[in-house]
Amino acid sequence: AKNMLYATWIGLTSASLVPLLAEFDTSIIEQSLLATTITVGSLGMVAWTAPSQKFLNLGGPLSIGLGGLIGTSIIQSFNPGLVALDLVRIYGGIGVFSLFILYDVQMILERAKTEYKFDPINRSLDVYLDALNFVSSIFQLDLPKAIPLGCIFSTGFFTSLIIRTSVPLVIM
Repeated sequence: AKNMLYATWIGLTSASLVPLLAEFDTSIIEQSLLATTITVGSLGMVAWTAPSQKFLNLGGPLSIGLGGLIGTSIIQSFNPGLVALDLVRIYGGIGVFSLFILYDVQMILERAKTEYKFDPINRSLDVYLDALNFVSSIFQLDLPKAIPLGCIFSTGFFTSLIIRTSVPLVIM
């Protein structure tokens, strides 16, 4: 029953992303999803192979960063013309949720070792929500407009994907 509820919840939250299909070009969606997959997978591997409890000390600073993101969203709802604040929110979201992925993966590993009755479904929700927030920040970044590679040199799909995927990792 719990697995069915988990699958239903994942399906419903994924269905909430369907309006993005109408808002963005399919190439933006493809590149954003691939960039998110590569980044989340890479960060997960870094957290998995890192020494024990290396990223678990980030809990306090991540809470402050999340509070800052919420604050910028509230300020921007009252004054939507602040472009600099929008960029802080987008790039800050990429950085904060990248660090949250590191933190949550290490938290899952630590709890798997210490909890008597470990529940992987409840623990995986944190990483899923981190990835969902990360892809939301990448969508808001609007990669081809934010990093216009065509004006610098001619690139193919995979070259531009590699370059645009490395930008969030470098920002972090």
